[in-house]
Amino acid sequence: MLAYETPGDVADALKLMGGAGAVVIAGGTTNFGDIAEEPHKYSVVVDITKLGLRKIARDGGVISIGAAATMADLLGDPDLATLHGAARAVGGPALRNAATVGGNIIYGGDLVAALLALGADVVVSRADGASTGPLSAFYDGDAAQPHLVTEVRIDTNKKGKFGFYKLARRRDNARSVVAAGVAQDTSGRVQIGLVGVAPRPVVVEGPAGLMDAPQSAAELRGALDAALAQWEPPTDSHATAAYRRRMAPVAVARAVAG
Repeated sequence: MLAYETPGDVADALKLMGGAGAVVIAGGTTNFGDIAEEPHKYSVVVDITKLGLRKIARDGGVISIGAAATMADLLGDPDLATLHGAARAVGGPALRNAATVGGNIIYGGDLVAALLALGADVVVSRADGASTGPLSAFYDGDAAQPHLVTEVRIDTNKKGKFGFYKLARRRDNARSVVAAGVAQDTSGRVQIGLVGVAPRPVVVEGPAGLMDAPQSAAELRGALDAALAQWEPPTDSHATAAYRRRMAPVAVARAVAG
């Protein structure tokens, strides 16, 4: 029988997550479907909605977003306007009311492209304590050890320009083929966050001053192909690897153009 647990703190949640067949839910927009389709794989559902992670806090220009904050929460916060385009790209209104920031990070969703470009940090709790580090490094971590993303942090003191674009097979409520976030700081340095061009979300450096002097997809292709050469894009029901690779500079160019 499938057990259902609602731990009251992070330590208890991690203990439950370490058990065989444990599955974590908050918004449940991905895992509910997995549980329904293959219930035999799971022995306990760990509901983390009682951990106090649905919050948005500010401290000296750094905005901390709890992992259980939803896309709708982001859209309702004017200080997070930079993320509104990416949050709005996640499904329809009903889905955005449930889909969480933490879930999007774990599953490498569209929001991650924006967060990577903006140089976000992520707080991750494990049995030996919590650590804070770049979101870009999170995807290189040890996924075998039970861990829980508790919040993501964005430094709004870093001024600059930003753009986001989601390329999908249809305009609304569709899984992305490629999602791109592009951020340029005041020195002209450009960071590009990408989802869909590799087995995991990635961040690469773009041409300096790109937001001030936009380039076409054709002009961007050489630099992006070189930067992404180490990864093979996934092939699935939404797009082939070759198509994703070809569309990466298109998504970046459109993110820059706004």
